[in-house]
Amino acid sequence: MLLVEPRIARWLERYQLRPEALQEEPDRLFHRLVKEQLDGELEAAFEEARRQLRELGVRLRPLVERVDPSLGPATEAWATGLEHELDRFWARVLKAGKRREEALRNQLVRARNSLFPNGVLQERVLSPVYFLNKYGPELPRRLQQVLSTDTSALQVVYLQ
Repeated sequence: MLLVEPRIARWLERYQLRPEALQEEPDRLFHRLVKEQLDGELEAAFEEARRQLRELGVRLRPLVERVDPSLGPATEAWATGLEHELDRFWARVLKAGKRREEALRNQLVRARNSLFPNGVLQERVLSPVYFLNKYGPELPRRLQQVLSTDTSALQVVYLQ
């Protein structure tokens, strides 16, 4: 039997995971979750913005040089500066993504420790007293109502 507490149930729902998925090797599961969350569209959008900035500098230079030929290099420098600013912003976005990933890793560890402490089933590590204390003396009666007598499969119970 696996008892899923409400905060863990919400986390599982957010990432569309079943509790049994947390039996998977933690690093492999973490990388799978991160990969599912990454949006290749974001990186492609930044690459497209870089390309457009370079193109803008190339298009503007001859027009600016018609007004003043000495401003040609300045136009190029301006476009390069914009590219550098875009790169700095991309670095900020990546840093925020890494912070988010670290939060995901921490949440994954907490959820896994709740459902599979030390990598084994809850019942082998956590005392029933923890759940009785937290969910009250009526917990055994509620469990009797929802549990099947077939003990060959892992039974998942979502606590409230």
